[in-house]
Amino acid sequence: MSYIGAHWSGRQSLLVSTAVNMVLGYIIVLLIGFGLSIILPDWITEHPVVTIIAAIAFLAWFLWALVGTARCAIRVIRTREKAMWERVAGSVALLGVVAIATITASDASRLLGG
Repeated sequence: MSYIGAHWSGRQSLLVSTAVNMVLGYIIVLLIGFGLSIILPDWITEHPVVTIIAAIAFLAWFLWALVGTARCAIRVIRTREKAMWERVAGSVALLGVVAIATITASDASRLLGG
């Protein structure tokens, strides 16, 4: 649990937070979803509980990835001892988190008919 906690609290490096937990994590989530849709194509329509569980699991990962990356980026931006390029990278990462959250909220609103 220390890896999960370290990311959640923003204690990991910016590279690990963005590249591993966000980008690689998203690729893994997509591959799992794609694989399950091939292996169990009818489960989504026949068993809506499976869809709900998958959506909750995705949301939990998504929030963990966004919050941890945002906290890490804020920590990097606030640390005066960091090089300027690191603080700029932190700013870019934070802007990316805000953009991803905004786009996802907009898509969710449209998906849910709002």
